[in-house]
Amino acid sequence: MRALLASVALVAAVATGAPNPKIGEARKQFEDLDFEKAARTLAAAEGTPGNDREQVLEILQLQGIVFGTMNKEAKARDAFRELLTLSPDFKLEGNHPPRVRTPFYEAKEWVDTNLPLQLEPRAMFDVSVTALTVLVKKDMLRLAKGARFLIDEGPEPRSRDTAFVGGVAKVELDAPKVAWRVQVLGAKDSVLLELGPFTHQGGAAPAVATTTAPGVEPGKPLAGAATTSASEGSWMRPASYGVLGAGALALVVGSIFGVMANEARAKVTGAMTNEAGLITSVSQRDAAGFEARMKQQGTIANVLFGVGGGLLAAGAVLFFVGAPASGGTQVSLHLSPSGFAVMGMFP
Repeated sequence: MRALLASVALVAAVATGAPNPKIGEARKQFEDLDFEKAARTLAAAEGTPGNDREQVLEILQLQGIVFGTMNKEAKARDAFRELLTLSPDFKLEGNHPPRVRTPFYEAKEWVDTNLPLQLEPRAMFDVSVTALTVLVKKDMLRLAKGARFLIDEGPEPRSRDTAFVGGVAKVELDAPKVAWRVQVLGAKDSVLLELGPFTHQGGAAPAVATTTAPGVEPGKPLAGAATTSASEGSWMRPASYGVLGAGALALVVGSIFGVMANEARAKVTGAMTNEAGLITSVSQRDAAGFEARMKQQGTIANVLFGVGGGLLAAGAVLFFVGAPASGGTQVSLHLSPSGFAVMGMFP
């Protein structure tokens, strides 16, 4: 069975859900400067089941503006955080006072740092399409509660709702070809995002992903173990020379400090002493200075020896991994938190 990482297209929201009169009512109350009542009405609008994405975003925008106008900075910031997590390109239009703009820009900075909501849709298929899944990649506010799979071409039923379990929402099926979309659902079955449309056919080669979820650059690999093949490692061989040179230089400088430390040691251990064991050929102050320099220079020498050895090892790895592949042979460097491994044929 092969897994296709489907391309993700965040489509523009279309207000297809039932009208929510509470939103218009809250907007009118805000225009009449009745902010307390507008805040209560927006809470009721938010609690209405089945809000579509357009309604969700409008409620959050109005909440941020209303709470900011009421000097409820924390609540305004929370509303704007949720809004920008769902729609990172949202811009606050209009002439708003600082008590509204400040929490908005604080929320924007927070979302830029923590990243917006990110999801990864996939189709599992072999001879036929066997499953559709959505994986939550990033959800700092834990907004995503479930997914609604809308199957436009394939098996019945046309709409299937499922909750996220362990960060994954999944529906199983068995169809030669499936055209589908997915709505990511929040509290009260509100629509947070709509992804798609996608089309998958059993036995077909995976399509190349051209777009990604919000907050991920197109073509950028997802987090995980890094793998670099020799065909992509043309930069490694030249870089290895610099790393090897730096390692050799560190060893040379370390050797110089080692010699200096030994000379300082000799001045102390070779000094003349009296019957009481006290140094007489040099002053006690000079002897203490020699001993301090000996320890300092010895420490520097040991550090440089360690750094030099590490750089030589790293340079050797880059040298072999960066070698041009011949006859289709690849050399791979696999990185992990505990170290690295080099696999393949060395030149």
